[in-house]
Amino acid sequence: MGELPMKAVLGLAEYNTGASNINMKAQQLYEELKHVAERLDVTVVEHSFRATGTRARSGLCIIRGRNHFIMDKHRTLREKIELLAEALAAMNTENVFVMPAVREVIQKHCAGADLESEP
Repeated sequence: MGELPMKAVLGLAEYNTGASNINMKAQQLYEELKHVAERLDVTVVEHSFRATGTRARSGLCIIRGRNHFIMDKHRTLREKIELLAEALAAMNTENVFVMPAVREVIQKHCAGADLESEP
């Protein structure tokens, strides 16, 4: 999973997306990632996996023919961003509008996934 720099500014987490030097509040970034998922026809829902009594992980799945990303609501905001960005990196986002700062985050996770798959 790609690591993104995060810093505390006045008690609010911000992501520095890198080359474009655009800072975005972490909550705003997570919301934008969820909007991108919706544009790709992926429903993002948060559930507590603790109550299930089984070991479950956040991720993409297909339920009744529809794509869903099920997120453990107890994950930190940073983990939620990284998990959703990683899932979106595996999808074709070329035909949907993605804010440049959000696209950078997704692409960083795509590059990280490419490095992990090399021998």
